[in-house]
Amino acid sequence: MEKQTPIEKIRDYYEISKYLDDTQKVELKKILGLTSDDENRLKGLENETEFLIMIYLLGWVKDIVAIDESASPLTGTKTTDFLVETVSGKKLSIEVKSSKNDEIKFSKNLVLGKKAFSEKYGCEAYFAIKLMGHWMLFSDEYILKRNCKISLSKDFLKSELDDIFGERIFLFPRGLEILSIYSNKKKGIGIQNPPYGEAIKIVFKISGRKVYSITTNNQEFKFLTYVSENFHDVMSNQEQIIRKLDTDRTLILERFTQDFTLLKLSCFLMAPIKHMRNDSGELYTLESFKELMKGKDKTFISREIILGSLNLFDKEEYPITMFIKKNGYRLGDLRSE
Repeated sequence: MEKQTPIEKIRDYYEISKYLDDTQKVELKKILGLTSDDENRLKGLENETEFLIMIYLLGWVKDIVAIDESASPLTGTKTTDFLVETVSGKKLSIEVKSSKNDEIKFSKNLVLGKKAFSEKYGCEAYFAIKLMGHWMLFSDEYILKRNCKISLSKDFLKSELDDIFGERIFLFPRGLEILSIYSNKKKGIGIQNPPYGEAIKIVFKISGRKVYSITTNNQEFKFLTYVSENFHDVMSNQEQIIRKLDTDRTLILERFTQDFTLLKLSCFLMAPIKHMRNDSGELYTLESFKELMKGKDKTFISREIILGSLNLFDKEEYPITMFIKKNGYRLGDLRSE
C-alpha cells in the first residue's frame, strides 16, 4: 500500500500553490512527493474552501472558525472542519465530505466521533455533503437514521441548507435570453470570454422584448453581469448560437428553452468566481478568491445583489418562483429573503 503523505505537506502545497503558475505547481508536487491519492485529498481541501465561501456569500453566517486537523492526532481528537455560528445564533460543528458519485457512505464510528467533538464545544454536529456537484447539509441524527448512507436522489429534499444558511431554489420559465457581443480589438465592459475577446454589449430579452442592456457607454445595469454568469453556464447547455458579425466581433445568443429551469442562489453567488480574472489576467481559484475576499472587495457580490437583480426581471413580467421551506412564491411578491 502506498505510503500516505502527511496532511501537513498537502496543506502546505494547497496554501503555496495559489501563488504559483501551472509549471511551478507541478514542480512543487514533485518536491513534496504528492501522489494520486494525495490529489484526492487536495480535492477535499478545495471542497472545504468552496463550502466556506458559499455559506459566507449566502449571508446568514456570523462567525466561521476553521480547524487545523494536523494537530488533532496528538490527542487522538476527531475534529470537524469548521465551527460556525449563524446570524440567528445557531452553533454548528461541520464536517465536509464529497463524492463524484450520487451517494456516499460513512462509518458509524466517524459520525459518533464528530458528534462527541461537537457536543464538547457546545455545537450541533452537521455534515456538509457534496454529491455530483450538489451541496446538502444534514445533522448527525439524520445521518445515523439513514444508516450513515446519503443519496442525492433520496436525501436532497431533506437537506437543511436552506433553513440554516438561507439557500434558495428558483424556478425560471422559458422566455429569457441573453445576447452578448464580444470584440478582441475594442475596449469593453470588463467581461472576458476567450477567444472572442471582451464584451462590448450585453442585452437581456424577455419573450423577444429587450428589457436591459449594458454597453461601454451605458453601464447602469452592469451589476446584472453577476447573475448573467450563472445564466450563461446553464443556458449554454440548452441553446447557444455563436455567429461572427465581422472579422472582429462575435455575437453569442443564449436562452432558456426548457419549460422550467431550477437554479440555486448559491450558484448565482459562486458562478462569477469561475469567470473572474486577477490583475495578471489569470482566472481566480477558490483559494485565491478567498484571499481577495479578505480585502476591501470582500462584499462586491452579495445575497442582496443577486435577489435585487432577479427581482428586476420579475418586475418585467418574467415570473420567477422562489422556494422557501419547500413552498414556492412569486419573487416579486416577497421581501428580500
